[in-house]
Amino acid sequence: MYSSCMTSHQAPLPYIVLTPTEDLVIRELSQCSNGLSISALSRTIGLARTSIYSAIRALLKKRLISRDGFRYSLQKPLLAKRLPTAQDQIHALMEEILTLTRGEIIRSIESDDEIRELFRDPREFSRWQKTAAEHGIVFKGIGTKSAVRLLQTMSPAEALHHISKRSGSARVTNEEIPAACVVVSFRDSTIFFSRKRLFFYRIDNPDVARFSQGIIDMLYNYLEYQRIA
Repeated sequence: MYSSCMTSHQAPLPYIVLTPTEDLVIRELSQCSNGLSISALSRTIGLARTSIYSAIRALLKKRLISRDGFRYSLQKPLLAKRLPTAQDQIHALMEEILTLTRGEIIRSIESDDEIRELFRDPREFSRWQKTAAEHGIVFKGIGTKSAVRLLQTMSPAEALHHISKRSGSARVTNEEIPAACVVVSFRDSTIFFSRKRLFFYRIDNPDVARFSQGIIDMLYNYLEYQRIA
């Protein structure tokens, strides 16, 4: 699955789930105000007509595009907006986490790629860590040993202090973690994302969240304990 923007109805939502093909169609249509046919989309994107047709059918159902004869166009509110990147949505997700109440738990599996991305702006990351610590949000993180070293070497001193204050530890493994990062269990949601692959998928379902929590907790309990700071 992939990331993109806007809403399937009226009021805009922070996230909407699109498949990779749907996202390609959305981005191609955003370059053409007169719309494109399925054949034209197939040629420009380089995928079979059947794949494009399936994506078009789903996008029509989500009310992100409209049809005029054999041509398809973005809905006007969507066409007028810049399509957010996966990184945009990750920052929105980080801000949403800061709305949690004291004692709520975030369970995550983080690859080195995701750790690096969080540190592009140390001041922003330090502010985020400080707010998370002040709100009393609890984190259970799983990463590789190299990810822990990245936390230690790339963080400003203030951020390390707040990391320690908010959780103080991580469970680590020698095994390579794939590029997708999993953030689980806040407001009954499960989030999968990877900036490296521009991958973003959100499931707002309490049953899925509880299942994911159980898997993360089981892994967390069996991995090696190591202090972050």
